[in-house]
Amino acid sequence: MKAFSLLALLLLAFPAFSGELFDNFSTLTNFSADFVQTNHYAGVEEFSRKGKVYISRPTIALWDYPEPPPEFYILEPNLITHYSAELEQLAKLRANPQKSDDPSGIILGIFLDTSTVRERFMVEEGKDKITLTPKREMGIENVVLKFNKNTILSVFSEDVNGNTILIEFSKVSYKAIPPERFKKEVPKKTSIYEQ
Repeated sequence: MKAFSLLALLLLAFPAFSGELFDNFSTLTNFSADFVQTNHYAGVEEFSRKGKVYISRPTIALWDYPEPPPEFYILEPNLITHYSAELEQLAKLRANPQKSDDPSGIILGIFLDTSTVRERFMVEEGKDKITLTPKREMGIENVVLKFNKNTILSVFSEDVNGNTILIEFSKVSYKAIPPERFKKEVPKKTSIYEQ
């Protein structure tokens, strides 16, 4: 099965806040945006994909890549669902993204629920960015969230091998997201795997 790309995800922007960036980021509940994700892996040509992200914290998040070949991730507290049209597979992985030590799972977890971030990461805040550095070996060097005033512009992550993921956001909304938005159908011929 294809390895999870990060997204990892992670993601976000938020309405006007005062105070510490991370505390404000942690209070975010509803978020949707368009995004462009650019992956750079050692020895592989850089590539980008466009998509849409929907988050209703702390219960569910959807990272949707509609352009061919379609792909999506649905994140819940104890379940990661990944669909790949290219592989004709839907995988349901019993895992808690919030507690994952897998590099891609780390970022997914940060954006679904921030309740354990300060326990696991050093949080450094600048005027317009938050840098998260693991307190112990996790396979990832850091995650950097950049802001313009009250809106997150991008999320950047780098792993211990120098591989990077950059996610840039646009068309941000903070409105409540209907539950049906998180329901995705897949073709009947799709193979389903549960772990």
